[in-house]
Amino acid sequence: MSPKIREHFEGLLVKELGELVRINCGSAPSRLPNTSNFSIRGTRSRDVLSRVAFTASRGAACHSDRETPSPVLLRSGVTVEDALSSIRISFGRDSTLHDAEFAVTELTRALGKHEN
Repeated sequence: MSPKIREHFEGLLVKELGELVRINCGSAPSRLPNTSNFSIRGTRSRDVLSRVAFTASRGAACHSDRETPSPVLLRSGVTVEDALSSIRISFGRDSTLHDAEFAVTELTRALGKHEN
């Protein structure tokens, strides 16, 4: 799968949320092309995900069911605070650019940053 949708999603997310968002491991050469892991500073991922109309996970794949920071993210240089606010979203074979745009709109709405 091409990283095109992931890159579109991350670009829009940074454009909308600016300094609030951190793309975790964004420069890692072995990144999965369909998966974005990001943190929204000053939030907790559980709270944000409870207010969006799409499915995503907290933290790293091996740690999404726990309330503690992911050791994988911590070893990757992510701070404890950013690890606790980390969200992981994956785009599938049938995902579109519109899906990425919808996810960004939902995240900004959930944070109270969406203008009507």
